[in-house]
Amino acid sequence: MTGYHLTLERMADELHHLLEGRVLADAWTQQSEQIILRWSGPDDDQTVVIDTGSDVQIYLEPRLQRQRRNATSVLSQAIGQRCHAVVKVNGDRVITCVLTHARLHIQLFSGGKANVVMESDGIITDAFRKRHTLVGQPFTVTPHEERLGPLLEVEQQYYEQPIADVVRAERQSYVVERNGTITAALLPLQGWQVIEQHASILDAVRRATVLQRQALRFQQHKRQLLDTRTRELTKLQRALDHMLSDQAQADHAAKYRLMADALMSQSDVYQRNLSVLHATAPDGSMLTIPLKPEQTLLEAAQYLYAKARRSERSAQMLQQRIPATQERIKVLQLQLAALETCTAEHDLDAFRDQAVRSARQGQSIEAQRVFREFALGPQWILYVGRTAANNDELTLRFAKPNDLWLHARGVSGSHCILRSTSGHPQPPENILEQAGAIAAYYSSARNATWTPVIYTQRKYVRKPKGAAVGAVTVDRERVVMVEPGLPLPSATSPQTQEDSGHPPS
Repeated sequence: MTGYHLTLERMADELHHLLEGRVLADAWTQQSEQIILRWSGPDDDQTVVIDTGSDVQIYLEPRLQRQRRNATSVLSQAIGQRCHAVVKVNGDRVITCVLTHARLHIQLFSGGKANVVMESDGIITDAFRKRHTLVGQPFTVTPHEERLGPLLEVEQQYYEQPIADVVRAERQSYVVERNGTITAALLPLQGWQVIEQHASILDAVRRATVLQRQALRFQQHKRQLLDTRTRELTKLQRALDHMLSDQAQADHAAKYRLMADALMSQSDVYQRNLSVLHATAPDGSMLTIPLKPEQTLLEAAQYLYAKARRSERSAQMLQQRIPATQERIKVLQLQLAALETCTAEHDLDAFRDQAVRSARQGQSIEAQRVFREFALGPQWILYVGRTAANNDELTLRFAKPNDLWLHARGVSGSHCILRSTSGHPQPPENILEQAGAIAAYYSSARNATWTPVIYTQRKYVRKPKGAAVGAVTVDRERVVMVEPGLPLPSATSPQTQEDSGHPPS
């Protein structure tokens, strides 16, 4: 509404009463499309802000101070001149300040090129924008139809007299809102909610500008929060679909073992050149087993046993990941529903605070344990590092000299410390293999069929001077070959139900 002649007329009248007799004390810019004029009077100063960008506005900002930095002086020729009158130019959307020796024209919406220019005897002598192009050019007024604007044109139907007479008789100005749009108005408008009332049109324009910017910022912040959670939710739902599909495949472990057992029960396990074998399973059911002619029955059985083990490991990992993923999806769905109810920035602040508290509560139990812990049997605990820095903490400060140190050989991964709760110096072979499988699982060799894992006592592990975080050298190492994987839930304590996060680098 500020671009139409009745609004500019009221602005000019108000500026005339405010600025008449005042001296232009300073003119500067702190933003590329905004000019600030400070007018000095006997008792106080008036600061006029003119936005010449896409959102053209003119308003008072009494608390605005010039910064020592990031401020550039403009319109130097006008400084020190007194304002004798402020008028709206007939036929154009221009407000003119008549100065002692020149005229300062505030061109609002003039051909889509808002500007502030200084003119004397019809020639432009200074300008805020495009100074080098405009100085020396004649100043001309481009006639425009003095339109009411769409809001007042609609409002006319509610009045018998001309709407311009109604506006000129109205002394108050308003800030109104409809469907998230906020603007300054010369009258209370039908279908719009009056949210503020002001005696000054300049104050109403300033408040409408502030509130509209706040509303835009709120919408941007809300959209960012919604988009972030929507993207995560979509990603997790896609991942859950894959995991459920993988879980169905992982259930085939028993079938693979059954077929392998049937192959091993044949009289000649070294037989080859078969593409299919019909056999009776131990439970009496009939099996049709596809084979590769170049493989012996023994090799085919070994292959099926390996597939069964991989399926079991996959099922074990999915058993941990699926519930956590489903819980996170539920949290995100609740957060999205809560975000939709937010109507102001303070609602978003409260939402963010609640999200942070919920995240901290969810992590509180996990945060109590610095390292991952796995109880291997009644007398052994395996501690696993979470990050490179956590690896250093585990190996260099937490571990005791005679603890067993493990790490997947030749690849990045977690440091692992195997400790006896009863003072045994050497773990049994099955405990060592379990510990090695976990060390391999928390390494970049997680998906390998077999992985070499080195182990030695902690006292033979040292960190060279200047080595990177998590990097160590090892002496007297030995190697155990293992299949990467976590212990079955039934074989572990509740503390072993850990996340399956990526290994530290």
